[in-house]
Amino acid sequence: MSELEKLAEQVEQLASQRKWDELIALEPALRDVVQSTVTQTSEDDKPQLIATLTRLRRVYAEAVQHAGSNRSESVQELTSVRRSLKAAQSYLNTSKF
Repeated sequence: MSELEKLAEQVEQLASQRKWDELIALEPALRDVVQSTVTQTSEDDKPQLIATLTRLRRVYAEAVQHAGSNRSESVQELTSVRRSLKAAQSYLNTSKF
């Protein structure tokens, strides 16, 4: 299991437990791992990476909805992460390794 997939599982667990502060604290590590994974992914591994990023985007979209009623700052942070994941996925969908 890749480091990104491990972090995706952590993100899912934290979101399901509504631990928004811990989810936000995980964000810098997640961004770094997404960035390094995107730049190092081979063409053969690209579909798996896209699936993982899609999974993360879905979790963050749900987290933003749930956190919206709780904390506006959390929502802003989660929205920022979701945008970063969407940008990485768009890059992968349009780039050729």
